Amino acid sequence: MNTDINRFKGLLPALLTPYDKNGKISSDSLQKLTDYCVGEGVDGFYVGGSTGEAFLLSTEERKQLIKLAMEAVAGKKPVICQVGAVGTDIAIDLAQWAEKNGADAISAVAPFYYPFSKEQILNHYTAITDSVSIPMIVYNIPGLSGVSLSEDDFKRLYEHDRIIGVKHTHHNLYEMERIKSIDPERLVFFGFDEVTLAGVAMGADGAIGSTFNLMAAQYIRLRELFNQGKNAEALEKQKMINDIISTMIPMGVFTALKYAITSRRGIPMGNVRAPFTPLSNEEKKTLDTVLDKYGI
Repeated sequence: MNTDINRFKGLLPALLTPYDKNGKISSDSLQKLTDYCVGEGVDGFYVGGSTGEAFLLSTEERKQLIKLAMEAVAGKKPVICQVGAVGTDIAIDLAQWAEKNGADAISAVAPFYYPFSKEQILNHYTAITDSVSIPMIVYNIPGLSGVSLSEDDFKRLYEHDRIIGVKHTHHNLYEMERIKSIDPERLVFFGFDEVTLAGVAMGADGAIGSTFNLMAAQYIRLRELFNQGKNAEALEKQKMINDIISTMIPMGVFTALKYAITSRRGIPMGNVRAPFTPLSNEEKKTLDTVLDKYGI
């Protein structure tokens, strides 16, 4: 690998997509959100993923989001753009657009909905990676894609030297560790906020998370405590985070985050795209109570 992959390590918000009052992507709020996250100390950004509502956006909106995010970050931190799509040609188009607009790396969820064979899925990744000169980070999220990439699959994928790692959004940490062991130089990002500590303990190089948009400082502190050997304190920090996450889950994490960032950080985020629905007044009160408890 000719790429300096160490610069991608660390804690990266899976960036939310803010909308204005007309439901269009808000460049102003995107700028404010990225500035806020940089100020909190994040190590980079992951744009256009599940948290960013990628599959509720048109292809043109996904391109707009990439362009606006790259302009907002303005080289201050590395940016990974998620370009996955069911069709290989669509993913290639998005990958080339991301590269053209200055993305540091691309990522892609496996093609879903149709029962593609593993050979077809692996060929899909190779074709996307070959279409650009920047590195690829595979997005393994079987709970949403329905595709679980195995250790053997990654042995095949890693034959391509610009496939530099994986975003592993799966509770199977044994599988994550085994993937990491194939080539310890390749990156593993863990993708479930509620067990970030476990992911770090099992060898992840970093984490990409939804709730980092709101409370990156809490995760940064968790990582510091773990690195200092203060495991009990790190666990208490994870428990605090999980109190907030468990409150958000029944009401929809992305919806809850947009409300919290709007009300707590003063950054207008708009609602989540339909068929998601906004929080009820009762849900807002419930969320405010737990955020007040922890001073978030």
